[in-house]
Amino acid sequence: MGEDIHSMIYLKRRRDGKYVNAHEVCEWNPEGSSFDELVSGRNYDLFSLFGSGRGNYKPLAGAEYGMPEFLTGTDFDEYCKECGFYGFVWFKARDLERAVGEFIERLLDPLKYLDEDTDEYLDWKELRAPGKKTAGQMKRLHEMYMMWYDEHSTMLRMANELYNKIRHFTYRFCSAQEQEQEHSPHTQCRERSPYSRIFDMDETVFLFFFDC
Repeated sequence: MGEDIHSMIYLKRRRDGKYVNAHEVCEWNPEGSSFDELVSGRNYDLFSLFGSGRGNYKPLAGAEYGMPEFLTGTDFDEYCKECGFYGFVWFKARDLERAVGEFIERLLDPLKYLDEDTDEYLDWKELRAPGKKTAGQMKRLHEMYMMWYDEHSTMLRMANELYNKIRHFTYRFCSAQEQEQEHSPHTQCRERSPYSRIFDMDETVFLFFFDC
Protein backbone atom coordinates (compact mmCIF):
# COMPACT_ATOMS: atom_id res chain seq x y z
CA MET A 1 0.00 0.00 0.00
CA GLY A 2 1.32 3.47 -0.88
CA GLU A 3 2.00 6.27 1.55
CA ASP A 4 1.37 10.01 1.20
CA ILE A 5 2.81 12.91 3.18
CA HIS A 6 1.05 16.13 4.12
CA SER A 7 2.35 19.36 5.63
CA MET A 8 1.06 22.32 7.59
CA ILE A 9 2.66 25.52 8.88
CA TYR A 10 1.47 27.23 12.06
CA LEU A 11 2.27 30.78 13.18
CA LYS A 12 2.35 31.86 16.81
CA ARG A 13 0.33 35.03 17.42
CA ARG A 14 2.14 37.54 19.62
CA ARG A 15 -0.84 39.04 21.45
CA ASP A 16 -2.18 35.80 22.92
CA GLY A 17 0.41 33.10 22.15
CA LYS A 18 -2.07 31.06 20.08
CA TYR A 19 -1.11 29.25 16.90
CA VAL A 20 -2.97 29.78 13.62
CA ASN A 21 -2.74 27.98 10.29
CA ALA A 22 -0.41 29.99 8.05
CA HIS A 23 -2.58 29.23 5.04
CA GLU A 24 -5.24 31.51 6.52
CA VAL A 25 -2.95 34.55 6.51
CA CYS A 26 -0.58 33.90 3.59
CA GLU A 27 -2.66 35.67 0.95
CA TRP A 28 0.54 36.94 -0.70
CA ASN A 29 1.44 33.33 -1.57
CA PRO A 30 -1.14 30.62 -0.87
CA GLU A 31 1.33 27.90 -1.79
CA GLY A 32 3.77 29.30 0.75
CA SER A 33 1.96 27.64 3.63
CA SER A 34 2.29 24.11 2.25
CA PHE A 35 5.02 21.81 0.94
CA ASP A 36 2.53 19.35 -0.56
CA GLU A 37 3.52 20.31 -4.10
CA LEU A 38 7.15 19.47 -3.26
CA VAL A 39 6.55 16.20 -1.44
CA SER A 40 3.84 14.85 -3.75
CA GLY A 41 4.63 11.85 -5.91
CA ARG A 42 5.36 9.40 -3.09
CA ASN A 43 9.11 9.90 -3.07
CA TYR A 44 9.93 7.64 -0.15
CA ASP A 45 13.54 8.78 0.02
CA LEU A 46 12.28 12.29 0.76
CA PHE A 47 9.68 10.90 3.19
CA SER A 48 12.45 9.14 5.12
CA LEU A 49 13.82 12.55 6.18
CA PHE A 50 10.63 12.93 8.24
CA GLY A 51 10.82 9.50 9.86
CA SER A 52 8.44 7.54 7.62
CA GLY A 53 10.52 4.39 7.97
CA ARG A 54 10.64 4.02 4.19
CA GLY A 55 13.36 5.19 1.87
CA ASN A 56 17.14 5.16 2.15
CA TYR A 57 17.94 8.23 4.26
CA LYS A 58 18.18 8.93 7.96
CA PRO A 59 15.58 11.19 9.63
CA LEU A 60 16.52 14.84 10.04
CA ALA A 61 18.05 15.84 13.36
CA GLY A 62 16.09 17.96 15.82
CA ALA A 63 12.62 16.64 15.03
CA GLU A 64 9.79 16.47 17.57
CA TYR A 65 7.45 13.50 17.22
CA GLY A 66 3.73 13.27 17.91
CA MET A 67 0.94 15.84 17.68
CA PRO A 68 2.16 19.28 18.87
CA GLU A 69 0.72 20.21 22.25
CA PHE A 70 -1.08 23.27 20.89
CA LEU A 71 -3.03 21.02 18.49
CA THR A 72 -3.83 18.22 20.94
CA GLY A 73 -7.57 17.93 21.54
CA THR A 74 -8.47 20.37 18.75
CA ASP A 75 -10.85 19.73 15.86
CA PHE A 76 -7.80 19.15 13.67
CA ASP A 77 -6.57 16.47 16.09
CA GLU A 78 -9.94 14.71 15.98
CA TYR A 79 -10.05 15.00 12.19
CA CYS A 80 -6.61 13.37 11.91
CA LYS A 81 -7.73 10.48 14.10
CA GLU A 82 -10.88 9.95 12.03
CA CYS A 83 -8.89 10.01 8.79
CA GLY A 84 -6.18 7.71 10.10
CA PHE A 85 -3.28 10.13 9.73
CA TYR A 86 -0.12 9.04 11.54
CA GLY A 87 3.62 9.66 11.91
CA PHE A 88 3.35 13.27 13.09
CA VAL A 89 6.71 15.05 13.11
CA TRP A 90 7.33 18.76 13.53
CA PHE A 91 10.09 21.36 13.72
CA LYS A 92 10.52 24.96 14.68
CA ALA A 93 11.40 26.96 11.57
CA ARG A 94 15.04 27.61 12.50
CA ASP A 95 15.57 24.00 13.56
CA LEU A 96 14.19 22.67 10.27
CA GLU A 97 16.30 25.10 8.24
CA ARG A 98 19.41 24.10 10.16
CA ALA A 99 18.62 20.35 9.93
CA VAL A 100 18.08 20.41 6.17
CA GLY A 101 21.21 22.52 5.66
CA GLU A 102 23.30 20.11 7.72
CA PHE A 103 21.83 17.14 5.85
CA ILE A 104 22.83 18.66 2.51
CA GLU A 105 26.33 19.40 3.78
CA ARG A 106 26.78 15.82 4.99
CA LEU A 107 25.36 14.26 1.83
CA LEU A 108 27.84 16.21 -0.29
CA ASP A 109 30.69 14.48 1.54
CA PRO A 110 30.53 10.66 1.84
CA LEU A 111 32.87 10.66 4.85
CA LYS A 112 30.47 12.96 6.72
CA TYR A 113 27.35 11.03 5.78
CA LEU A 114 28.34 7.36 5.99
CA ASP A 115 28.56 5.44 9.25
CA GLU A 116 32.19 4.87 10.20
CA ASP A 117 31.75 1.13 10.76
CA THR A 118 30.65 0.41 7.17
CA ASP A 119 32.83 -1.02 4.42
CA GLU A 120 31.83 1.83 2.11
CA TYR A 121 33.12 4.41 4.61
CA LEU A 122 36.42 2.54 4.95
CA ASP A 123 36.82 2.42 1.16
CA TRP A 124 36.29 6.17 0.92
CA LYS A 125 38.65 6.84 3.82
CA GLU A 126 41.42 4.75 2.27
CA LEU A 127 41.15 6.36 -1.16
CA ARG A 128 40.95 9.88 0.28
CA ALA A 129 43.87 9.45 2.65
CA PRO A 130 46.69 11.99 2.20
CA GLY A 131 49.61 10.93 0.06
CA LYS A 132 50.50 10.16 -3.52
CA LYS A 133 48.05 7.92 -5.34
CA THR A 134 48.44 5.59 -8.27
CA ALA A 135 46.61 6.12 -11.53
CA GLY A 136 44.39 3.19 -10.64
CA GLN A 137 43.48 4.71 -7.29
CA MET A 138 42.68 8.07 -8.87
CA LYS A 139 40.45 6.36 -11.45
CA ARG A 140 38.67 4.41 -8.73
CA LEU A 141 38.13 7.56 -6.64
CA HIS A 142 36.70 9.38 -9.65
CA GLU A 143 34.33 6.48 -10.35
CA MET A 144 33.17 6.44 -6.73
CA TYR A 145 32.39 10.16 -6.79
CA MET A 146 30.45 9.78 -10.04
CA MET A 147 28.44 6.89 -8.58
CA TRP A 148 27.81 8.75 -5.31
CA TYR A 149 26.44 11.89 -6.94
CA ASP A 150 24.46 9.88 -9.49
CA GLU A 151 22.82 7.99 -6.64
CA HIS A 152 22.08 11.06 -4.50
CA SER A 153 21.54 13.82 -7.08
CA THR A 154 17.73 13.64 -6.87
CA MET A 155 17.75 13.86 -3.08
CA LEU A 156 20.21 16.76 -3.16
CA ARG A 157 17.94 18.63 -5.57
CA MET A 158 14.84 18.05 -3.43
CA ALA A 159 16.65 18.89 -0.20
CA ASN A 160 17.90 22.15 -1.70
CA GLU A 161 14.38 22.99 -2.85
CA LEU A 162 13.03 22.26 0.62
CA TYR A 163 15.76 24.40 2.19
CA ASN A 164 15.00 27.32 -0.13
CA LYS A 165 11.26 27.09 0.60
CA ILE A 166 11.92 27.26 4.35
CA ARG A 167 14.22 30.26 3.98
CA HIS A 168 11.82 32.01 1.64
CA PHE A 169 8.93 31.58 4.03
CA THR A 170 10.86 32.59 7.14
CA TYR A 171 12.74 35.57 5.73
CA ARG A 172 9.82 36.81 3.64
CA PHE A 173 7.97 37.43 6.89
CA CYS A 174 11.08 38.62 8.79
CA SER A 175 11.40 38.15 12.51
CA ALA A 176 11.35 41.20 14.77
CA GLN A 177 15.02 40.69 15.58
CA GLU A 178 15.97 40.78 11.89
CA GLN A 179 13.97 43.94 11.39
CA GLU A 180 15.88 45.63 14.22
CA GLN A 181 19.12 44.70 12.44
CA GLU A 182 17.89 45.91 9.07
CA HIS A 183 20.78 48.35 8.82
CA SER A 184 23.29 45.50 8.94
CA PRO A 185 24.79 44.46 5.56
CA HIS A 186 24.62 40.82 6.71
CA THR A 187 20.90 40.85 7.42
CA GLN A 188 19.00 38.27 5.39
CA CYS A 189 15.82 40.35 5.29
CA ARG A 190 15.61 43.43 3.10
CA GLU A 191 11.85 43.95 3.28
CA ARG A 192 9.81 44.99 6.30
CA SER A 193 6.77 42.76 6.66
CA PRO A 194 3.66 43.56 8.71
CA TYR A 195 3.28 39.88 9.60
CA SER A 196 6.26 39.93 11.95
CA ARG A 197 4.45 42.48 14.11
CA ILE A 198 1.59 40.03 14.54
CA PHE A 199 3.40 36.68 14.65
CA ASP A 200 6.57 35.45 16.31
CA MET A 201 8.23 33.95 13.26
CA ASP A 202 10.94 32.26 15.32
CA GLU A 203 8.17 30.12 16.83
CA THR A 204 6.78 29.02 13.45
CA VAL A 205 6.01 25.28 13.42
CA PHE A 206 6.34 23.06 10.34
CA LEU A 207 4.22 19.92 10.76
CA PHE A 208 4.41 16.78 8.58
CA PHE A 209 2.26 13.65 8.75
CA PHE A 210 1.34 10.59 6.68
CA ASP A 211 -1.54 8.48 5.47
CA CYS A 212 -1.97 5.46 3.23
